[in-house]
Amino acid sequence: MTLRSSVRAALAIAALAASLAACLGNDALAPDAPVTILPALELPPYDSLAGATLAFQRFGTTAGNFRGVYVVNGGTNRTQSLLSGRALDRSQLSPDGTVLLYGGTTEVGSSVFDDFTTRLADSVETRLTSGVETESYPGWAPGGTSFYHAYRGNGKTVIVRRPIATATPRDTLTLLDSGGYQWNVDSPVSVHPSTGRLLVVIRSLGWSIWAMDFDGGNRVRLRYDARSELGPIYQGAAWSPDGSKIAFMEVNYNVADQMVSTSLKLMNPDGTGEGTTVTINTLPFQFSSTALNDFSLCWLGANRIAFSALGNDRASHVWVARTGPVTLTQVTTNSGVFDRGVSCKP
Repeated sequence: MTLRSSVRAALAIAALAASLAACLGNDALAPDAPVTILPALELPPYDSLAGATLAFQRFGTTAGNFRGVYVVNGGTNRTQSLLSGRALDRSQLSPDGTVLLYGGTTEVGSSVFDDFTTRLADSVETRLTSGVETESYPGWAPGGTSFYHAYRGNGKTVIVRRPIATATPRDTLTLLDSGGYQWNVDSPVSVHPSTGRLLVVIRSLGWSIWAMDFDGGNRVRLRYDARSELGPIYQGAAWSPDGSKIAFMEVNYNVADQMVSTSLKLMNPDGTGEGTTVTINTLPFQFSSTALNDFSLCWLGANRIAFSALGNDRASHVWVARTGPVTLTQVTTNSGVFDRGVSCKP
């Protein structure tokens, strides 16, 4: 059952900027694209969510060329749809599942992302930031009273923590590796539920996963691969709800720079691993837009992980993997879209 929400009125704008369309290629909305109704989601297997709530973005690249967010509630077996005519950067459910945090453009012609929240119950949208930098990969801190985002500028990468209520003042952590190379944050920051340690995916002469205190102290590099062009690429690293495990994605490419598989993996907080949980294979695929080559995961509970990956139909879908013993359920099946930006409320 699909519940059409008036949130789309709060999120929608009449067109996406022509400059942004040029940046994202054919996967972006046309500059004069009218706001339309977000298509109904195919019936998801609600029981695979075990009562949790799942949110994800869907980018339509054929028939309609839309962008939107679906919120799938495994407790009520209902789906809420939120339409956006503008570019989006992730979408993250609050710890209590009542608010959606996301990045978005604000004006026609703009290519700068700011952060917003929308209350799911009444569609009230609040703009949290307004700056000259693109604020990427927004994510919640435990408790839902503050949030994180990252931006790049002046040769440095900065992670910012802000209170939700005022969005100021902001605490910042500047990241620069020992070799002087710029660090690029490539996934939302995950915060340990009890220690507050940050888990960060970094791209700098290869992909790596780091754990650190908020002030940058006690840095530990948990995973690293120096093959910066051919991968594997790490994405979506996240602490488990109790902080005892880390889940992450390993995206693999061939020598022609085509994606061939994505593996969901687990490791311990010290970087020792339990190996691959499940691997999704795809026919060799070359992305025409980096906006779509962006996969993610979230913990639905102690032994269930939702994640997005490219399937053998060369479309991006959402799966749920259950660990110990491993089972895999495909949640979305539409072959004409790209599903990404997964977040959960266990």
